[in-house]
Amino acid sequence: MITAEQETAELQALSEEIATHEQSRWQPACIARAFATPGDGEVAFTMQAWIDLERMRSPLLHGEMPETAEEFAAAAAVFDLDISDLDAEEIADLGQALRRAIAEGFAMGLPMTPAEEGQPAAPGFGDWLPTWTALLVECHIAPSEARRMKVGEALATLAGLRRLQGWQVAGVPYALRDLEKAETHQPSE
Repeated sequence: MITAEQETAELQALSEEIATHEQSRWQPACIARAFATPGDGEVAFTMQAWIDLERMRSPLLHGEMPETAEEFAAAAAVFDLDISDLDAEEIADLGQALRRAIAEGFAMGLPMTPAEEGQPAAPGFGDWLPTWTALLVECHIAPSEARRMKVGEALATLAGLRRLQGWQVAGVPYALRDLEKAETHQPSE
């Protein structure tokens, strides 16, 4: 039986672990996995795959296996996979891989509510996902182009966008940064 003191200690440890993850300098691992290039043998559940599976009403989208071999073959084809040379065990493994990829994709859905005025955004997103989203949605940069942008270029682009939207600089403006950098790199006499 767990005592009240043990339960309190466990809750305290969990609270500290959550706080550590929220303040981590690293992007949350689930975000990194969602955007990472798939490894060998990994299945990528793309938006196009979602659309195609939805069109065929695939039960894979609900965590269930297709009922017929034809339905499974059609679903596998959405992922550019041919099952004609697979044995029953390989098909079962592939089915699990497809279900896992789809579940992991959908698990990235995150219910959101607007922040109250004057309140900072909640932690736990890391930095590059909001930057990435702004590049695509607000700057209308294609994902392939956004992937190739230098980080400094991307952040400066967003700062320029915010300036055009009437935002004020909250830190040191770029022009003053150049002055600061020049002052700190003066040769000593």
